[in-house]
Amino acid sequence: MKNISYIVSFLTVSFLLFSCQDVVDIELDSASKRLVVEGAVQSHLDTQFVKLSYTSDFFETTLPDYSALSNAEVELFEDNISLGKMTFHTKKEQFEIFHRPEIGSEYYIDITLPTGELFRSEPEELRFAGQIDSIYSEVDESNFILGDAVQVLLSTQEVEGTGDAYQWKVFINGEYQSTGEDLFFINDDLIEGNTLNRAPVYVFSSDEYDNRIEEDGRIEVVVWQAGITRNYYRYIAQLADQSFTGGPFDTPPAEIRSNIYNTANDEERALGYFYAADVDVADTLFLE
Repeated sequence: MKNISYIVSFLTVSFLLFSCQDVVDIELDSASKRLVVEGAVQSHLDTQFVKLSYTSDFFETTLPDYSALSNAEVELFEDNISLGKMTFHTKKEQFEIFHRPEIGSEYYIDITLPTGELFRSEPEELRFAGQIDSIYSEVDESNFILGDAVQVLLSTQEVEGTGDAYQWKVFINGEYQSTGEDLFFINDDLIEGNTLNRAPVYVFSSDEYDNRIEEDGRIEVVVWQAGITRNYYRYIAQLADQSFTGGPFDTPPAEIRSNIYNTANDEERALGYFYAADVDVADTLFLE
């Protein structure tokens, strides 16, 4: 009987505690929106592009609205000479201009917002990428983490002259692999003028390999080799570093400095980066 009394008392107190709870909506101040820029000048493309958007509030999960700044003005410059204003493409939701860039030239953009603010990117030189000599795959049976991993390897000749940097972009079945662990880039400090052999640009685990096979029984792999500036190299290196942070003892990530600034106050930076790259596209590799 005593136990029953305790139980009744406990349930009564619990009911009172829970029935007295109020739902409190906490209004958080919305952070001021910041300009976000995605764009590049790339030698293998006839049409160059820039995407503009604004940052959203922390708890918003919507995708970037690239049409919100369709009435902005974006102008492309080559060696300080205007190539004209870019046109907004409604379906692609990006600004475009027809132009084939030249190796050795410098490029930057001016972005005039509807508010009248002018943002400008720091000049980026289009640096020679060299050529991919060969691309092939091998099975690595000694990989204890990924199982029978399939490696995509390439060989290339590093361009003579110091100060070069390179990025490899990998597309699997037409989809760009853009996560931090997929970023592959180097500078020429240790390979100056030498051949880069058997460089692993992508590794499939056995499970991923099986999941990637298309209906025709193959996996399509396309690799781009881009010659980039040291400034852009440092930018993507910081992106990669931050993608592997998040543990309890890691230093809180710092904002990565953009090369796009407000001309009225160069300490006010947009988010993102506008870069220039010479690109060599390897022959398509089919894995079966």
